[in-house]
Amino acid sequence: WWSAPLFRSPFSALLFAALLSGLLTGGTSPLVLELAAQITYPVPEGASGNMITNIVGQVASIIYLAILAAPSVPDSSSTLAMCVIGVTSTILTMPVRERYVRAEAEQLRSDDVFSSHNRQVMPKRSLRG
Repeated sequence: WWSAPLFRSPFSALLFAALLSGLLTGGTSPLVLELAAQITYPVPEGASGNMITNIVGQVASIIYLAILAAPSVPDSSSTLAMCVIGVTSTILTMPVRERYVRAEAEQLRSDDVFSSHNRQVMPKRSLRG
């Protein structure tokens, strides 16, 4: 059915994979950071975002590279390591409940402000007319 290679050189295949990875990662980052801000509401948004960026982005990468750089680890084990990381991440995120605490608090706050602005003190009517 399809006998021609999709990419003519390994470099173009690597470039396409890097582009696709960047697009997918860049598209999911705002969603993950917003969910983290919602779940950890009393904590400021910047703190939860920085924790995710630093722990996941830097510390996990350093650990991953240190394990794979060990002389006893074969080069072909990087695919297995990424699969293990993916399965572990999926298992660890399964019990997380999506509860939008920050949105609920903002809704309550706006309801309080709205109801306080709409309260009108009714003047007492005199019986005389």
